[in-house]
Amino acid sequence: RDSTATTTTTTNTKQQLRSSRIQRCHFHEFMIQIHEEIHSFKKKFPKSDPIPAVAAVMAEQTRLLCLDEMQVTDIADAMVLKRLLTLLLQVGVIIVTTSNRPPEALYEGGLNRSLFLPFIDVLKEYFTVVEIESQTDYRRIPPPSDDDDDADVLPT
Repeated sequence: RDSTATTTTTTNTKQQLRSSRIQRCHFHEFMIQIHEEIHSFKKKFPKSDPIPAVAAVMAEQTRLLCLDEMQVTDIADAMVLKRLLTLLLQVGVIIVTTSNRPPEALYEGGLNRSLFLPFIDVLKEYFTVVEIESQTDYRRIPPPSDDDDDADVLPT
């Protein structure tokens, strides 16, 4: 959760696995992409539920989803996220996410938060929360060079 290591965590996770089916992005960018895909689906199929279709396409393309700096502040994002990530988890997509907030504090004070609370239970069921306490700001350390022997080692 500590902002000094969240981006490093998702970046290193992706680099360690080196697979074509890994998607890593900032949470805000991810939600923009998802809303665009939902909008595109609705234009083609106005009477159909877009979330299962978007989740199915994403699951075909993504085995590991790394989301950096997850923070839910919008009711539309809260409702989409709840359904989308639940579907992805159910079909075996592995999700690694960082946040400066514990799951219980996501969408805190948000409109109709009671509709989002069941998703917090899903997060607690499927995710292991690891609090990263560090005095090091990894953003200020240059990335290792390709010939660095320790390039494949995650920070401790």
